[in-house]
Amino acid sequence: MIKDSAACLSKNVEKVSFDLIDFESTVSEKGAADSVSTVLFEFCYNKLLSLNGSNNIGKTNLQTFISEKNSNIPVETANVKYHSLLNEQADSKETLKTILDTLHQDFKIGRELKHLVVVGDGKTYDLLVKLKLELKDDLSWLLPFPGDWNILKNYQRMIMKLYLDAGLKELIELFHHGAVGASVMQATNFDKNSPLFDAGVGSILFTTN
Repeated sequence: MIKDSAACLSKNVEKVSFDLIDFESTVSEKGAADSVSTVLFEFCYNKLLSLNGSNNIGKTNLQTFISEKNSNIPVETANVKYHSLLNEQADSKETLKTILDTLHQDFKIGRELKHLVVVGDGKTYDLLVKLKLELKDDLSWLLPFPGDWNILKNYQRMIMKLYLDAGLKELIELFHHGAVGASVMQATNFDKNSPLFDAGVGSILFTTN
């Protein structure tokens, strides 16, 4: 159970405190950030060239582009666990406790892993955060994280408002016109906004660095 398994973890994990100085960028981190910015700009540039047929990158997403650029770098494989559907109420703390118990056992928290990122959208993420606050010691290993859809749905309007005039408007006008273009600029068309941010993030980083 959660309470028992947390005892195992607490023996192996030393609690530490952090100051802002602990999060200063190192030389290697700054180099990595510059590299990412360069790759993102290259991706955006090639996307624009693909509009007139200069290359065939049009249907390539950002993840594929980055992986192909770094094909010689070994990639750590993910450890995926599949479970059958639970015939329980989804938006329930008790249901989530059961799921967290299962994850704790499957991923051998406290023995092979110290922490586990658990992703959830909407109500699930909200309940994960509340459980984390209520059961601080028992769930010290839990790192709740909002799902990609949840992040985009909630933050894309803010991002659009901040960066529309920093290059996103020009990108939108290249890909969309009329009512569709207007809905993308207003961040009300999620299906169209999502791929835009793949390309737009490169423009944002390049213009703000």
